[in-house]
Amino acid sequence: MPLWLLSSAPWTTSSSRLTQRNLEPLLQNALDTIDFKKDDVQYEALTQNLTTNQKRKLVLKTQESVHVVDLNEIIRCEADKNYTFFYLNNGKKILVSRTLKDFELLLSNHGFFRVQQSHLINLEYIERYDKQEGGSVIMKDGAPVPLSAAKKDQFFQILENL
Repeated sequence: MPLWLLSSAPWTTSSSRLTQRNLEPLLQNALDTIDFKKDDVQYEALTQNLTTNQKRKLVLKTQESVHVVDLNEIIRCEADKNYTFFYLNNGKKILVSRTLKDFELLLSNHGFFRVQQSHLINLEYIERYDKQEGGSVIMKDGAPVPLSAAKKDQFFQILENL
């Protein structure tokens, strides 16, 4: 609300005369209260978003059907040329004709990390890191996933923050 609109009118009340000079602090206080309430609403919305268990889903189209999968069901993804295999926590394996790069772009902000050129893993399903034979990530389904030397530092940084 621009304050210059108030400068031309003399403000009066039944008990005292208000001028622009003594009205400005009152207006600023009102604006601060509105900002505080707005921040309070934003905080409440943020808290609700963080505490609500929202199901994030991914649509996987295959030749036979269309699968709607919760992201927390995906253990890992593996590239096979221009195809991607999805390994789910119920034992299912789904083949999709899109590249792993496409899914990396979709999933990297949702707890997934590309550990190697042909593997994208869900960080929630890491069981351990095995140092033998160049190093691999063992997933909770028992599958070993090779970790590229170029990704090791970044991977261990992420592990420290889990």
